[in-house]
Amino acid sequence: MHQALNYYSITPVIMVFIACTAPILRARSLALPLSVSLILCSLIGGRFRTTNPIREMLAAPSALDELHTIVPPSAAVIADDYTISILSAHPHALRIFHANRSNPNSSYIVQKKPPIDILSKNLQSQYNPCGETPRYLVRCRRP
Repeated sequence: MHQALNYYSITPVIMVFIACTAPILRARSLALPLSVSLILCSLIGGRFRTTNPIREMLAAPSALDELHTIVPPSAAVIADDYTISILSAHPHALRIFHANRSNPNSSYIVQKKPPIDILSKNLQSQYNPCGETPRYLVRCRRP
């Protein structure tokens, strides 16, 4: 169910049904057909290697540490809705929604990749792209 094509697959539903039904029935005559059907269901479903995503997840730095490689912890930041929750400890964190309607005095704009929130023309003219991390795009205020 990790991949989009397997999300609506009937295979996980059948596997869960059979696994939950097996102990309830407790019939010896059904043990072999249930085991065979579980094996067949597991072979039919989509496959992907789980070791690589788990290894990447454990080795990757936290989102806040990743941002602090470009954005200083004490900087005033404008961020999208997702990132603002991560930057809640920053003294001056402002949502892009509010920044588009005002003239903020922030040093950085941080957006999650791919950017969902659209920057106003005013913000685009005041901030230049200055950095990028695997998860974020960062813009710095023009001098």
